[in-house]
Amino acid sequence: MAAAAIETAKNTVGRTGSSPSPSLTNDPSRKSSSGSNKGTNHQTTAFICSSCDEPISGLMITAMGKRWHSEHFVCCICNTNLEHVQFFQKDGKPYCHLDYHELFSPKCGHCNTAIENECLTALGKNWHPGHFFCRECGDPFGEDGYMVHDDFPYCEKDYLRLFAPKCAGCQDPIQGDFISALKGKWHRDCFGCTICHIGFDSSSYYVQNGKPYCQAHYKTGAAASQAVVA
Repeated sequence: MAAAAIETAKNTVGRTGSSPSPSLTNDPSRKSSSGSNKGTNHQTTAFICSSCDEPISGLMITAMGKRWHSEHFVCCICNTNLEHVQFFQKDGKPYCHLDYHELFSPKCGHCNTAIENECLTALGKNWHPGHFFCRECGDPFGEDGYMVHDDFPYCEKDYLRLFAPKCAGCQDPIQGDFISALKGKWHRDCFGCTICHIGFDSSSYYVQNGKPYCQAHYKTGAAASQAVVA
């Protein structure tokens, strides 16, 4: 990136940047020498414009190691004049700020616009730092990081609420180990007798109407006992 600068003959004023700063100069292609009364004009070879390949007479732009008519130093995409604005160069061609970033800068995975400065990389995509947040609640991610579902980021709270299996006892999300029984998943602490809520000491429990019971509360004539590995 560079900023255009104006210079008078033999006096360059420029701003630093990754691209050379264009400068505006007078073409010294016509010079006269003294030594006789009439004087003799001595012409040097005129500079050639890098855009139109025509000789430059008068003011010219110096940029990218080339010389240009001031009206010909333009963005190679949109033809915006770059004489007094910042420009970018790639493969020997000048670009305005907008077209350069649109063509060559990474695009944000959220807004799909060019990322000009700080870039965050996650989930195989690039993001503006302010655009990488939970898809559900919109909050940015803290020290706990994020969780992924269908290639979208979620905070832990929303991920568990939306996608984690729910306990058949308390209906809260299940993390870590769980018990599979009675066509459902259970927190270990939640799988107990429906009446007294005491966990089962052994691997056996009793079932009535799809609910687990301890032997003491199991009703006479209910379904046969079943075993589960806790």
